[in-house]
Amino acid sequence: MKGLTSIFRNANYRNLFFASFASQLGTVTSTTAFTFYLLDQYGSKPYYATIVQMMYTLPSLFVFFIVGVWADNLNRQKTTVYSDCLNACFCVLLMIAALFNQVYVIFPLLFMITAASKFFVPAQFGLIQGILSQEEYAVAGGFNQMLTSIFLLFGTALGAFFYWQLGISGAIMINCFSFLISAFLIFQCSFNSETILPQGNRNFIDLKITSIFSEFKRGIFYSLKHRILKYLMLGTFILGFVNGGLSIMPIYLLKYKLASGYYQQAASLSGIVFGAGILTGSFVASLLVTKIKLYQLMIFGFLIASVFISSEFFVEDVPTFLVFYFLTAFSIPIVGVPFYGWLPQIVDSRFMGRVQALLDPIGNLAQTLLFVILAFTFPKDVSVEMPFLWFGGCLLVVGILYMIVLPKAQEETIPKP
Repeated sequence: MKGLTSIFRNANYRNLFFASFASQLGTVTSTTAFTFYLLDQYGSKPYYATIVQMMYTLPSLFVFFIVGVWADNLNRQKTTVYSDCLNACFCVLLMIAALFNQVYVIFPLLFMITAASKFFVPAQFGLIQGILSQEEYAVAGGFNQMLTSIFLLFGTALGAFFYWQLGISGAIMINCFSFLISAFLIFQCSFNSETILPQGNRNFIDLKITSIFSEFKRGIFYSLKHRILKYLMLGTFILGFVNGGLSIMPIYLLKYKLASGYYQQAASLSGIVFGAGILTGSFVASLLVTKIKLYQLMIFGFLIASVFISSEFFVEDVPTFLVFYFLTAFSIPIVGVPFYGWLPQIVDSRFMGRVQALLDPIGNLAQTLLFVILAFTFPKDVSVEMPFLWFGGCLLVVGILYMIVLPKAQEETIPKP
């Protein structure tokens, strides 16, 4: 616990954390509201809610080759601030589209918001790497997940509350203000030049198309010759597949099987339960990272997650679902904390933006694949319970694979670019 409080005394880290917290809280609020909005307005077309989730994942497949290069070559602080401000403007347009029920305008606007957000994450990750020591990375990972899980505790409930009380426009306005708060907090940070500009003072004009692809190719080669990163990329793909399912299938399970008459209230309660599980798991993981090797903790997380999420296939009532939903959420930080604590330790800081930008579309590609499968098969060919067995099986396979390969690979040092 001493390590957790010490890094939070770092003013730059504190601002970055709360900026991310504000942005995520606003996003999860509006995402939940949009899901309810589409299910209410177009209940006979559940694929609309699936398309919304696709709008949150597809953009990374279009911008991933540039966002990492951008974060490694241009001003990281300005990148995060401009990303937030641009998204605030998109939210205003989104609110107007929602007022007039222009669903086919809503989809591309959600796409643009997500695309702009993709520039935020690699730049923010690079900033965090520049202000913490290697010993603090794993602790920060646990701290970040432990505190940001608070938005999961209240995000779904707040999304439902604002949707019921203020409508979809109110939820979007909350998201707009959250982006502005995030931009203000990051603007107040004071970083050294090496953290903001890891490659020296360059500007957008210096980034020609050929140089962008050249820099991105260097990042790919760096990742592919790094044995641990190759295995982590596989894990990222599987986690993306599972996370995509967890973003939509629990609501489907409640609406179409367990709580069809009161699924919104049940979804709000499940959001609180899920957040409590994440919070508890993050606290436990933050204590274990100093006592257990990171790869061992990650393997354990994959294995227990496979058991808990598969069990949701068999549930027949809401209370039982909530128990296993809590346990599933508890296991997520057991994987995530060591994963993101290990990453800065094994990646050269000059390549962090590109590595982070490469991992992101891998996970989103898996999410998009799942959403496409569900859009064409659910509920006609796939039952509402079946995907939970898919998710559990995928996690089990990765856990077993990591048990075999990571003990040897973890001795590898950072490769030279």
